[in-house]
Amino acid sequence: MDNFSPALSGADGLPSDALKTTPETHPVTNTTITLEKTPQEHLPEQTADAISAEFSETAAAAEQPPTAVPSPPPSANANFGQTANRPPLPNYTAFPPRAGANMNGGSPQPAYHYPPQYAPYAQYAAPAPNYIGSANGYPVFYRRSPQDIAREDINKAANSGGALTIAIFVSMIVVAIIIVIVGFVAGIVVETPTMGDDPYMGFTQMGFYLYEGLTSLLSILIPTFIVMTAARKKHKLTLEELVPFDKIGGKKLAAIVFAGMGICMIAQMMSTLLSINFSLFGFDVDDAVSMTYGTGTVDIIMNSICTALIPALAEEFAYRGAVLGILKKYDTDLAIIGSAFLFGMLHGNLAQIPFAFVVGLVLGYVRVKTNSMLPNILIHFGNNFYAVIVTTLSQTVSDSVSTMIDCAVMISLMVAAFFGIYCLSKHHSDFFKLDGDRTVLTTKEKYKAFFTSGTVIASTIILCIETVAMVKLI
Repeated sequence: MDNFSPALSGADGLPSDALKTTPETHPVTNTTITLEKTPQEHLPEQTADAISAEFSETAAAAEQPPTAVPSPPPSANANFGQTANRPPLPNYTAFPPRAGANMNGGSPQPAYHYPPQYAPYAQYAAPAPNYIGSANGYPVFYRRSPQDIAREDINKAANSGGALTIAIFVSMIVVAIIIVIVGFVAGIVVETPTMGDDPYMGFTQMGFYLYEGLTSLLSILIPTFIVMTAARKKHKLTLEELVPFDKIGGKKLAAIVFAGMGICMIAQMMSTLLSINFSLFGFDVDDAVSMTYGTGTVDIIMNSICTALIPALAEEFAYRGAVLGILKKYDTDLAIIGSAFLFGMLHGNLAQIPFAFVVGLVLGYVRVKTNSMLPNILIHFGNNFYAVIVTTLSQTVSDSVSTMIDCAVMISLMVAAFFGIYCLSKHHSDFFKLDGDRTVLTTKEKYKAFFTSGTVIASTIILCIETVAMVKLI
């Protein structure tokens, strides 16, 4: 198009009076423009022919019906007829409008052509996730910040954990009532179940252990299975992410279990001191859960299975599996602390809540660092089995002997914990380094998102009421 340029004035020996100003009408846009045009008689013959050919082609194209261009889906229209409510979507640059494009309607109409990569609008085939409605017949979008998305994700994950805790609490009551009713019919309940001097609470011996085992198994695992199934779809998690069992070396596993058991013993001592302090003010927070067990061989074996092994398996799948697994997708330390908080509150009495919370922190940390449920189950079972042994000893030997054995076991476990921690720090130093945060939120924001979720608030209120109701006056 240089033949129309004023820069040709006086160039190539053309006389200046050979230039003249001539108004021209564009054959496509039908607009009038004024250009300094060089008369064809002063140009070379091939240049004049080229100009004539160009105008002829343009005029012929204007007479042809325009080729229809597929209208883009709503997400691609955001840059046409922009308004304050419709910011441009990322990764989209509107091609300069050509003749025939209707910019007032918010959507490009059939025009002469767009570049091939824009014509099909293939990259906008997926529906925009931020669609919130329409205005004047056209879609309206909004753009959420990463912080808003992170808050919503953590809130949803916390709701899953809180809902599971409420479901377990309710299931324990419902399952216990059903088992008692069935027990009366089957004859395994000989009198109204009570917590007192009767080691079997009104059940027969085997009936009592069935009651203990089935209550823990059904009331925890059924809600956990439901939550896990929902989480796999809602949070896009695999079963391996919720309940991992990565391989761990034997020496490392032993060191982790001994270290965990030792820390649990320290937590047990703290819980005992707390109970003593409450008793000084006239509150009995320990007697509410104290009970006697049978001391025979069968009793010890069944006790170990029903009150040590089954609860360890069920609670680990619930809180280090479902709850921690869901939260871990969004933030690691929140997953550890949040699951420990709900695990502690589930125990429902002032003597065990602090202890269970500390144990939950230990088990959660081990679960994150090993990506395996096995060490958690072993530590949890060992802690429960220790309680079974202590309770059995208190009923078979004198108080002084029972206390001595109890102290010896606790000291031995704490010494073993020291060596376990030493071995881990020497041979597996990365074990004590927790991965950084996975969220864009500050610490305050992410914990606020967790503790302000509806089901976490509801479960906390319910379990606090239960905890207060279990306190007795001395």
